[in-house]
Amino acid sequence: MLLINISSDKVALDDGNRQERLDRNGIEDVLGPTLLDWHKSSPFQDVFLINGPGGFTNLRVWTLMLNMLNAVAEPKIQIFSVDKLTLFAHLVEQKVLPAIWAIYLWQKHNIWLTDFTTNPPTTKEIKISELPADVFLDEVCDQYRPNWTENMIHFSNQKDKLFVTYQDKKHEIIIQDLNIKPTVHVEADYMIEPVLN
Repeated sequence: MLLINISSDKVALDDGNRQERLDRNGIEDVLGPTLLDWHKSSPFQDVFLINGPGGFTNLRVWTLMLNMLNAVAEPKIQIFSVDKLTLFAHLVEQKVLPAIWAIYLWQKHNIWLTDFTTNPPTTKEIKISELPADVFLDEVCDQYRPNWTENMIHFSNQKDKLFVTYQDKKHEIIIQDLNIKPTVHVEADYMIEPVLN
């Protein structure tokens, strides 16, 4: 199984043997050859895709490339696509993560908080200086991100088992528990509609 996280500032690939992070800038030139190389050198039949919300370019280009690869792949690649709100709500329910998610949006002074104790989860913008202590931050590589990396989660793939690590504790993610069905064609999960010029 190949783990792909397209919802962060750098796209992460992890097949259990090798890991790679791809920058958003120039992704349209690098992605196709990278994905083909990974599939050719170590064919994967399943993909666990963390699909948005995130940068529109990463989401759009990655889903397009996965669909193009699947147009020629035999057998077809089964894609288990999940958005972060669904995945994180499940991990909060399992008591793996605290109930508040700090969403870093590449701003110096502001951050969004999503509260999973409400149904549906509610989101509000706050100043970084007002950040509560018991929150989690998804994986961000940006050098200007908040410096509380001990609250950052990390996804990994080990022998076709998916894991999330939070505060040095590792928990397995069971795909069946998420009730997502595999597909051979995936759409970008923007969560909000992109504005295209």
